[in-house]
This record gives sequence, structure tokens and C-alpha cells, in this order.
Amino acid sequence: MTNYNLIREPGTFRATKSQRRIECNLTVAIGREGGVAPLIALARSESVDVHETAAGALWNLAFNPGNALCIVEEGGVPALVHLCSSSQLKMAWFMAALALACMFDGSYSFYLCDRYDACS
Repeated sequence: MTNYNLIREPGTFRATKSQRRIECNLTVAIGREGGVAPLIALARSESVDVHETAAGALWNLAFNPGNALCIVEEGGVPALVHLCSSSQLKMAWFMAALALACMFDGSYSFYLCDRYDACS
């Protein structure tokens, strides 16, 4: 059984290396199994209630370079830009902007995957 306890540091929490590896493997699996397209559809939804969740999920997936490419290829960039400019939820704007920044900066994504050697 996996231990999901977080290590407590002064004023912060951080996941263990094992937890990061599990998270990275899960995000890769979501991307490989076709999970990006439904999230993009939710980001485009008329239902405002799902915008924040969709943008946050796409942001999490964008940390993996393969998923970031999939988001781009599946038409996620226009959907995220639309959320940044028109969603009624400020947190949806924020998470959509973070997803876009993560996809097009790339340095943090590659750092995570290279360091934990779980996303290749």
C-alpha cells in the first residue's frame, strides 16, 4: 500500500519522490488513455461549473511534455484562451493561464519528468 503522507517542512508541504513518481505516471496514463479530449470539451462547456475543474486538470496534465503536445493537438489552446478571457470564474482564468504557461514554457515540465524518470 502506498503511503500518501506529506512531509512537513516549515510553512510548506511537499510530496515525497515516490508520490511524485506515482502522480507523474497517472498523468501520463490519463493522456495516453484519451483523457485530454474530454477535459477540453469540459473547458468549452457552456456550464460554468466545470470550467475551474477542467482548467485545473489540464494544468496538471500539461506538466508532462507528451500531454502538453496532446492538449495542443486536440485543440486545447483555444479552449484555454477562451477560459482566460470569458469564464465567469476567476479561478478558471487563473488555472487556464497556468496551463498555457506550463505548456509553452516547458522547462518545469521537463525538469519534473527528467528528475523522476517516470514520464518517459
